[in-house]
Amino acid sequence: VLDLQTELRQRNEELEHRGGLLHQRDHELLEVTNQLAEVQSLFDEVNGQLETECGRIENLQETVGTCARQSQELEQLTGMLEESHRVLAQVRTALEEERAARLKTGGLL
Repeated sequence: VLDLQTELRQRNEELEHRGGLLHQRDHELLEVTNQLAEVQSLFDEVNGQLETECGRIENLQETVGTCARQSQELEQLTGMLEESHRVLAQVRTALEEERAARLKTGGLL
């Protein structure tokens, strides 16, 4: 009977020890869970900031595209204006030549 009581006491002590270890592990798991929740919160915040920045980048890309198109249009308009000036200079030269020819012809008459 004594051996059984000793064995029972040993088993109880072992169970109490294991129960203490389980309680400690539960506490550690709770701490880890709380830390993971904090990390998840930080990730959510960073993700929100990244989404905001991505939106800003998309807007900038659209603006750059618009500027590039406007730059091309400006180059085309500049080319058209230069061509117009060249044609006007030719017309002016032709008019001056025609006027000179008329004056010469008028002087001969």
